[in-house]
Amino acid sequence: SRKEKELGIVTEKASIWKYIAIIVMFAVMALGLNNLIFLSDLSAASETYSDTMQTLYGQGFAVQILVLGILMPTCEELVYRGLVYKRLRYTSPFWAAALYSSLVFAFTHGNLVQGLYGFIMGMMFCYVYEKYGSVKAPILAHITVSGWNAVPMVRLVVQRSDACRNFNSVMCIYYIKYLCYDSEIEHRYN
Repeated sequence: SRKEKELGIVTEKASIWKYIAIIVMFAVMALGLNNLIFLSDLSAASETYSDTMQTLYGQGFAVQILVLGILMPTCEELVYRGLVYKRLRYTSPFWAAALYSSLVFAFTHGNLVQGLYGFIMGMMFCYVYEKYGSVKAPILAHITVSGWNAVPMVRLVVQRSDACRNFNSVMCIYYIKYLCYDSEIEHRYN
């Protein structure tokens, strides 16, 4: 729309290769953030986090993939990026809209560990929404993260492999740095 163009929001369709890049980037982000949480032992400090994980991942694998990997991420992105972020973006600069919608997203996760994870991922989801100009991009990113986290083998690798943990933690930090210093976002919104 005209308002989106005035705000500098991308409205062109992205190629399939850009969507494949989202899958790769967010799979690494999910592993990296899980590694950082595991290495920091932050999960041990939150009793509600442990209870939540047992409830969520205590279901059958098919239920985890369907509900945690597809339905919940889609619904959350439609609300937090498709509605909250998009509305805020019409009246606020990128960073303010991304910060506020990510804080609300984090708060609704109900515990410190998922809140921190949700805030960081929320900022990244806003970033891909902004870069791709469509809620489909953060939906795909969120499905990648949640689906990846639902796979028991991935959780096992995070807990057992030092080399994997170190590599993915570094890559996660790189992607966060990329978000913070993306020259296009800086140029367009400051």
